Amino acid sequence: MLQLQCAKSDGDDEDDDKPDADYTGTLVLTYARDFPDFYKTVSMDVNVYKSGDVLFSSPSQVPCHGVEEKQIADAKVKIDETGTITVTSLSGTRKKIDGDAYLEVYSNTLIDGTSQVWTWVDNGWYQVFNQPFTLENPVEPPMLFSVTDANNVNNIQ
Repeated sequence: MLQLQCAKSDGDDEDDDKPDADYTGTLVLTYARDFPDFYKTVSMDVNVYKSGDVLFSSPSQVPCHGVEEKQIADAKVKIDETGTITVTSLSGTRKKIDGDAYLEVYSNTLIDGTSQVWTWVDNGWYQVFNQPFTLENPVEPPMLFSVTDANNVNNIQ
């Protein structure tokens, strides 16, 4: 789930790619997994200026951790993943597509951590896997966010 929330100062957009007013808001990137189950968000401030420039704050690294047991066929398994989510190299442009305003966002997202997998043997857990992992750009850039939808979320006219 990806979300952009913006507040618009007075003024109307023209038909070009530059806004008639400055926008400020928050960009929220959400990373969700269901095995193991965890849900994390990375938030950053975003400013879209009348000049067309787009600036982002540098988000903090976000720790993530999930542990879950699951029955798969005849085996009982447990997975435990611990790591960090890092978003860097943020850049963006504002563009019009079919008359609607969008924020096109480029970023480098890195999820770095350790994955441990266990299986139930007789009366206890037996570790079968313990390895570091790296997942780069789980959503391939660029990402498009509707400025109109962001304004409607905040009831801004």
